[in-house]
Amino acid sequence: MRKYKYLELTIEYVFKANFNDSYYLETLYLDLDDLIKDEFVWIDPYHKRSKLNDTLIAVKYVSDEEYVILQKQGESIQEFRSPIDSVFICSEDFDQSGLLASHIRFRKEKG
Repeated sequence: MRKYKYLELTIEYVFKANFNDSYYLETLYLDLDDLIKDEFVWIDPYHKRSKLNDTLIAVKYVSDEEYVILQKQGESIQEFRSPIDSVFICSEDFDQSGLLASHIRFRKEKG
């Protein structure tokens, strides 16, 4: 039985001139039992805020030590393996001054 139960998506605008300057939009918690199935469950990491709408992610594997996330852009799929306590970041240009970013973490509980 794994300790981590939720995938947390924190979506924000990040200003290109200063990556420490961001505007928080929302945080979502998705139940890992709903995401880890026999077939990949693809989700929008930007929760319908993207202008491009070409990025999806899927959780391939989660343990108490590491995770594997698949990132799909168009027909291309990349696999990322990281320690469980590290943040996975998706980002795309939003306008001339900012990026739309999704910081993805695994959580034991909501909040």
